[in-house]
Amino acid sequence: MVTFQEFRKLMEKRRITADELVYQFRGKIEDPRDFLNRVWQERYDSVVIPYRSVLKFYHQEKPVADKRFSGSRTREIVKEFGGVFTPPLG
Repeated sequence: MVTFQEFRKLMEKRRITADELVYQFRGKIEDPRDFLNRVWQERYDSVVIPYRSVLKFYHQEKPVADKRFSGSRTREIVKEFGGVFTPPLG
């Protein structure tokens, strides 16, 4: 199960916009723009996503986001490039 809130937060973390997702899900779900507008409204945070294609996309993106923003991997990248890392807010 994945809630609207979990999906929205992951997409924000990955910097994937609702407009990009409308294109991604066109033809896969009914009225993707309407669906994603609801996903982005906090009052629907606890609603569970019913679409398999959206769930599949979420599970494909989650490992990428987890790896990209993990502390240990970030430290490796910073060390490799000899820079100073300031973690993103949020």
